[in-house]
Amino acid sequence: MKRTIGRKWICLIAAVLMVFGLAGNVKAASFQDVPAGKYYTEAVNWAVSKGITSGTSSTTFSPGQPCTRAQIVTFLYKAAGSPKVSAANSPFIDVVSGKYYYDAVLWAVSNNITTGTSAAEFSPDRVCTRAQAMTFLWRLLNEPVVENGRTFSDVKTGDYFCEPVRWAASNGVTTGTSSTLFSPKNTCTRAQIVTFLYNALAKKTAGLSLNVKESGWYYSNECICYGVEIENPNTALTMEMPVLTVTVKDTAGKTSVWQDTVPYAAPGSSVWLSNEIRIGSTPAASVAFSVATEKYSLNKPGIIKTTALKSEEVRTEETEEGTFITGKIKNTSASGTEDVRIAVIFKKNGKIAGGISPAYTGALAAGAAAGFSAFAGNQPSSFDEVVIKAVDLTYR
Repeated sequence: MKRTIGRKWICLIAAVLMVFGLAGNVKAASFQDVPAGKYYTEAVNWAVSKGITSGTSSTTFSPGQPCTRAQIVTFLYKAAGSPKVSAANSPFIDVVSGKYYYDAVLWAVSNNITTGTSAAEFSPDRVCTRAQAMTFLWRLLNEPVVENGRTFSDVKTGDYFCEPVRWAASNGVTTGTSSTLFSPKNTCTRAQIVTFLYNALAKKTAGLSLNVKESGWYYSNECICYGVEIENPNTALTMEMPVLTVTVKDTAGKTSVWQDTVPYAAPGSSVWLSNEIRIGSTPAASVAFSVATEKYSLNKPGIIKTTALKSEEVRTEETEEGTFITGKIKNTSASGTEDVRIAVIFKKNGKIAGGISPAYTGALAAGAAAGFSAFAGNQPSSFDEVVIKAVDLTYR
């Protein structure tokens, strides 16, 4: 089901994030068999805090227990956010409705993360090898390609798990069972798979900074007018609710902090924001921009990326009220959208130099276009280019 984050909700979410902060706290899991200091302790605590696992009982995680195919697929399904399953019926005779892994298996098969052990069976209780576990995780992340990545002596070119292991070893997901061995046929334990997930998702995301690729601002009519390009360099993870923090220091030495947000930053693409902040009659001396998010999800093909929304017929109109930037936004994707936020950014000599309050459109069907108008009464005449960038506000 689609859920639209409209402009009112964006302001509300930004306020909530400002009150509660962006940093999430991982509470220690109360498992007797997960002591402090083990290689998997932090991973288990993370998995429990994210609802990926609840342990084998209220007091045990069973880290050394072999991980079954049902368990690993369930871990992956929950790590992906437990998405709605579209398949109506199970294709396997050993995966029946009511089992804890039922939705997870249907989801994994429909997303080509795994197949059954035969056309009719999934074998949910069969133990999973390290090679299988790494391959599932690699497929979960859209099969990222690594050129000349690290490998092991027991992982040969042509093995079905060669590329997954090469990717994992090159990205800190695994270090192998020794400096030269991966041990692909060894049984994957519950501790190992949770650690693989943690290294691939949590640690990578924690180390991944959304980049403020370019920014610019000017002070006019008691307002800071800014334009910002935010880049998500990751190729597999969508950053949800990225929050832009704007720190303004005026010429009197007073510092104020403001925040702005959009629903997501799609993998490998940029999100543009423009807005105005009223700071008063004392001009700004400096403005700093930073961006962060603690939420992420796996990329879904149904999400309209920023690049699918194109601007057309952009022009500047002078009226008695002031200057307006008008034009059209066209949805060039095969999916509809319910709301679009439009950043109006000014450039000088090819660089962002400011922006104005965003404009919005309503629903845009696939291939449809809608007009927009943004007031730019305080636009300095020295700018030589107007850039229009649109962001889809519809969650899928």
